Amino acid sequence: MAIPAIVLAGGRAAPELATVAGSEYRPLAAIGGRPMGAYVVAALQATPAIEEVVVVGPAPCRALGGDRFVESDAGMLENLFAGFAAGGYERALAIMADVPLVTPAALEAFVGEALATGAAFCTCAIPRDAYEAQTPQLRRTWVRLAEGEFTSGNLGVIERRALDGVRSVVAAAVAARKRPWRLVGLLGARALWRWWRGRLTLAEIEARASRLVQAPVRILITSHAVLGADVDRPEDLEAVRALLAATGGGVSAP
Repeated sequence: MAIPAIVLAGGRAAPELATVAGSEYRPLAAIGGRPMGAYVVAALQATPAIEEVVVVGPAPCRALGGDRFVESDAGMLENLFAGFAAGGYERALAIMADVPLVTPAALEAFVGEALATGAAFCTCAIPRDAYEAQTPQLRRTWVRLAEGEFTSGNLGVIERRALDGVRSVVAAAVAARKRPWRLVGLLGARALWRWWRGRLTLAEIEARASRLVQAPVRILITSHAVLGADVDRPEDLEAVRALLAATGGGVSAP
């Protein structure tokens, strides 16, 4: 089964990143003569599990390519809804445009596993040892759980009908995504207390999140570090430029 992909290409770069990127729009940061987001689009188009690629973002982001483009200068959640509306999709992969190291193999594995769960919301978590063994140059935010330390992937398979009824919850989660304590706090005081003591488990998070959004939520553990390796800072961009230059442009290049 193949599903569409919605590339979320909104958001302007912080001034210090924009100077190095050569653009005020983060997805248009130049890497090897191509926009950063174009690597994401190319990887998606080379993934058998993806049937169509929709890019949602400001007008200049049309340069990223894809099968459809939806012009929007709104926030992440509004862009996600716009992407779903563009093709009348019932289920889609949503992915950020700032993960240029992503590969078709990693995407194929994640989408296949996510669809197999049947969950309405499915994302992934990457163990710290796996991430740092592959992409130690790119700094991440870590969450300490009973099973170990994890960082989140920058993508998810989402069912549209489940998303419609929990807009405020998803908006709060998006706003808290860089602050672990705030994100865990959305699951309730008990979850926050257990997290603070290092006892919160992934299974508990799935169960509490499922109750919160009234739909099945799954978090897959993956060793594909590229699913979480995003570009937030000038140092990240320079590191990605060096990595892709060393591999001749990266596996996601056409």
